[in-house]
Amino acid sequence: LDYGGFLGGLLKQWPHGLAICAAFDRAVGVFRRELLPALPPLPLCGFPAHFCASINNGVCHGIPGEHILQVGDLLKMDVAVEKEGFFGDTCATLLVGDLVTAVSSTAERLSEVTREALFLGVFAAVAGHTIGDIGHAVQSHADAEGFAVITAFHGHGIGRHFHESPLVPHRGQLGHGPKLFAGEVLTIEPMLTEGRDATTVSDDGWSVITRDGAWAAQWEHTVAIQPNGPVEILTLRHGERLPKRLADASIRKLIFQAAGYSEDFAFLLEASALELVGRLEQAGSDVPVDRSEEHTSE
Repeated sequence: LDYGGFLGGLLKQWPHGLAICAAFDRAVGVFRRELLPALPPLPLCGFPAHFCASINNGVCHGIPGEHILQVGDLLKMDVAVEKEGFFGDTCATLLVGDLVTAVSSTAERLSEVTREALFLGVFAAVAGHTIGDIGHAVQSHADAEGFAVITAFHGHGIGRHFHESPLVPHRGQLGHGPKLFAGEVLTIEPMLTEGRDATTVSDDGWSVITRDGAWAAQWEHTVAIQPNGPVEILTLRHGERLPKRLADASIRKLIFQAAGYSEDFAFLLEASALELVGRLEQAGSDVPVDRSEEHTSE
């Protein structure tokens, strides 16, 4: 289900200054009701809207409201679906507008590094390895790039229930935590911030924001652990490819070195990256489109 692509397209149809988050929620409600009747009924886990919309210093679980989006805003959109009795979960970070400013360039880098951290965690999610390996991959890259991992929220198992075990922290140590096994389905959903990782919940009881007001980004995929090699990404968007820097083998090597990964761990990540590229090509995505760099108005 390319619901991430749908939401990105939906955003592009609203010019900045007129884009009201509550309008998105109503539009997504129509989409769910008319096109995807099997999606989970509201409220899911008690959440009162069709998707989460968190803006700028919002971290996660933002309730869509009457906030008018402005050029340079950083919008995190988190959507869940239920299909044939199984749940899926994904999140993307979108930069509003098409003007390059000091603020937007900083926000764009935060988003790009967060998406890289997601895929590094995906590379590490290999049967026989551990939950701690995923966290180590994410944390080390964030630290090397000067961003903080928000530790109050985790990925999780997902299946017939939206939240299942195990928890998937985005900080960790190699070889620590439960072992990953084939057939296991998880979300990997790092949240990074340019400030401190402390968060608080807003007065609405749901919206999580950074305490210091620093901006945050989140990217998320639902993945299935395979018997051999890297995961299958169940929420892969149409035409999605690796983040630009991770798609270049020579830059990948520099990223692995900067993160301080051990030689063996870097070898594992590289093998996963190569196989994932191969799978995209086999699926007919010889020159896939990277939507992570799209802005929300043309």
